[in-house]
Amino acid sequence: MRDEALFEASVKRELVHKRSVSEVFLTDFVQTSSRRFIAGAQWPRWHVFYGSPDGSPDSALMAETLRQAVIFMSHLCGVPLTHKFLMPYMSISVEAALLDPLVPAQVAVELDVKDMKLSGGQLSALTVTARFVVDGTPSGKGPRRPAL
Repeated sequence: MRDEALFEASVKRELVHKRSVSEVFLTDFVQTSSRRFIAGAQWPRWHVFYGSPDGSPDSALMAETLRQAVIFMSHLCGVPLTHKFLMPYMSISVEAALLDPLVPAQVAVELDVKDMKLSGGQLSALTVTARFVVDGTPSGKGPRRPAL
C-alpha cells in the first residue's frame, strides 16, 4: 500500500511518547476494520542512532516504528496519555529490501490485533502482528504483545 495521504505530516509527539518531533516516525493511522489498522511512517535518510550499512531496513528502526504505532493505537482505544507502556515481547524479521539513501522511506505498517484484554473496562494488554511495506516492497514483520 502506498497512499500518499499516509505520509503528509507527523502525528503529535505526545501520542507516541516522544519529546522531540524529529524522533516521531509515525505520520498517520487509519482503521480499516475492527481489528485491522494501517500506520503510515516516514524513515529519515540518515539518523544518528538508526541505520544499516548495507542499505537494508534497520531492525531497530522497524522496532521503534512498531512501538510508536502500538502506543498510538492504544491511545485511540482509550488508554490515557499519562499511562506508561511495557512492551516485553517483540521480534522483528527483516526481509531483503534496499532503501534509497537519497529520499526518506515511506513505510506502511499493517497491524492486525489478535487479542485485547480489558481491566476495569479499559484496555490493559493486546497482541498485535505487523507487516512492514517500505516504498511498496514487503520488508519485514513483527509480532508484538505490549502490556499496558
